[in-house]
Amino acid sequence: MLTALRVRGIAVPDVARERILAEKDPETLERWHERAIVAASLAEVLDGLS
Repeated sequence: MLTALRVRGIAVPDVARERILAEKDPETLERWHERAIVAASLAEVLDGLS
């Protein structure tokens, strides 16, 4: 997921990176990864993060 965001030019602040790396739920990670492929911003990927 972090790679998809990087390749798409979407910046990931340290706080968001820590949140992503700490997530252990496979369903949440899959949902975020799917969104990362098409989202225009990090807020569109991570639930409730602006």
